[in-house]
Amino acid sequence: MAPNPASENERLQPLIDQLYQNEALTDALVDSDAAILLAWGESELRRLAGFPSGQVDLDSVARELQRVMRSINRLVGQKAELPDTQLIQRLLRLVEQAQQLALKQAILKKRD
Repeated sequence: MAPNPASENERLQPLIDQLYQNEALTDALVDSDAAILLAWGESELRRLAGFPSGQVDLDSVARELQRVMRSINRLVGQKAELPDTQLIQRLLRLVEQAQQLALKQAILKKRD
């Protein structure tokens, strides 16, 4: 049975709205950089929403995605104040978060 685009949008739109309404995701960024980060987050959500609803816990993935986006925002906001060692540590934590998100996505693709 083909997915119902209306129900997919109903499931997805509140999560996209949360991205754009959550200032903690972009408050350290200039508008052009915030737009890039938000567009990336939205495209990730739209891509993941394309999986059958039983295969994706979209709420969980959206929370993980927002966590990565918050980390990017904070890192950009603090980068000038961080010594190189702390910047590297923060980048490594960000990589770990992104790997967790990618692992969830890889599991979904394997099920598909």
